[in-house]
Amino acid sequence: MGIVFEGSNHFARTVGVIEQGFQEGAHSSCQLSIIYQGERSAHLALGSLLSPGEEPTAEHSYLWMSSGKPMTAMAVALLVEAGKLDWDTRVAEVIPEFGNQGKEVVTLRHILSQSAALRQADRVEAPSREAILEMIYDLSLDEGQTPGQHAGYHAGGTWFVLGEVIKRVS
Repeated sequence: MGIVFEGSNHFARTVGVIEQGFQEGAHSSCQLSIIYQGERSAHLALGSLLSPGEEPTAEHSYLWMSSGKPMTAMAVALLVEAGKLDWDTRVAEVIPEFGNQGKEVVTLRHILSQSAALRQADRVEAPSREAILEMIYDLSLDEGQTPGQHAGYHAGGTWFVLGEVIKRVS
């Protein structure tokens, strides 16, 4: 594990919080850069890279993993702002084939807040987006879970559903 921090001590608290999360096992690597008026004013690289023993630097690239989620959430927010959706729109209102196996109560808010009770959607594997969606449509809610009542990280499966909502509404 390597840590490199370049920049002002004004960010020491931020660095401390990130280091603590790293020590607690919340993440295995992190990279943070602060760009102000086109100039890098601070940079933090913490953790391990895909190449063992290699120390992270500002020039390294990391896998983005869930970085598409904020963009997807913003697209939903724009549709809400335009009056085409509401945060509590039931997904089945937009995608009727989604609304079975108890999923008829799942709302956009549930998916966006990671409380849709569909964590098993992350285990769906198929050769195409359409095939993944078809498999998700056939899933039932996670056993013993109620949408909006139980939070549980949804790595990617339900984000295919949000993408389909955006496609159909826009």
